[in-house]
Amino acid sequence: MITADLHIHSCLSPCGSLEMSPRAIIDGAAEKGLSLIALSDHNATANCAPLVRLGSDMGIAVIPGIEVTTVEEAHVLIFFAGLGVAEDFAAFIYAHLPDIYNTPSKMGDQVAVDEYGTIVGEIEKYLGTATDLSVDRLFEEAVSRGALVVPSHIDRPYAGLIAQLGFIPDIPFHGVEVAFERNLNLAGDFAVLASSDAHIPELIGSKQSHLTCNEAPGFAALKAALENRQVVTVYGET
Repeated sequence: MITADLHIHSCLSPCGSLEMSPRAIIDGAAEKGLSLIALSDHNATANCAPLVRLGSDMGIAVIPGIEVTTVEEAHVLIFFAGLGVAEDFAAFIYAHLPDIYNTPSKMGDQVAVDEYGTIVGEIEKYLGTATDLSVDRLFEEAVSRGALVVPSHIDRPYAGLIAQLGFIPDIPFHGVEVAFERNLNLAGDFAVLASSDAHIPELIGSKQSHLTCNEAPGFAALKAALENRQVVTVYGET
């Protein structure tokens, strides 16, 4: 069984904690016994590379991901098979963000860091805004690159697909993420992920997805588990 938390944010995400360095994320994942994690920063992937490298050193598989805000202001998780395609897709997303630039003193830091937490760059556009991409256009663009598409926390009153649209559209998502166990019925026939959506170290692994497929931890395992409904959701108290 693969123990996974597939929705973790680093210090790059708006409202994220500067404590969420790649090292802190990997250490938190190791402490919780996770064998697979995904970094899913808002509209950016700049901290995926150091996290993948650290994960390799620690024996924890890392899927590069991104959480995109659609024009409907719904959050959607996208998972990639490799860093190159993830970074190319992030550049595509950046071009579809409005020209609203970050003011760290007002909006918070958006920093890219290396494995040691040293700041190596900052993202200029504010990553907390919505792109001009609709949910269906985003899905098409992502799957054309071989990615997995999973709407985030569909049951939340803010930025969840149901709250923003009133329903789950007729799009063949690979699964959906449900934030609260009491709302699992909202997923319908979709495979379900439970993930922490951690913005601080203490929340890493607080909600987990256990993949019961026979694959080694990684993108292929997640794909197989979603396709074959081999996911067991575990909701801890937060």
